[in-house]
Amino acid sequence: MELDAFNYSNRQIKGGIKRGVLRYDSEGDLEKCCTRCADWLPLDTDFWHSYKSNTDNRKVVQPHCRVCEQARKNYTKKKEIIDTTSVLVMMKLEKLLRQVFRI
Repeated sequence: MELDAFNYSNRQIKGGIKRGVLRYDSEGDLEKCCTRCADWLPLDTDFWHSYKSNTDNRKVVQPHCRVCEQARKNYTKKKEIIDTTSVLVMMKLEKLLRQVFRI
């Protein structure tokens, strides 16, 4: 997991858990809830985009997962809705295969 890419402090993690935005899964990995699809996804760069904050120059994780963000971009550019569920399932499967086979 590439949690270090987001530079979350213990205080931020505790606050996120208290607000219901973050949680630990059964394996002890940190997960974040997407505000669009409401799926809990591992908090790493495979599932989440980040950007630099204007106020304190730190990385902030987007509230929407990569799949939902891509669906929004496709919808606004092409005015089409793609099936985010099938893309999300493929991303989860790819992530699982990488973990199992250490690809």
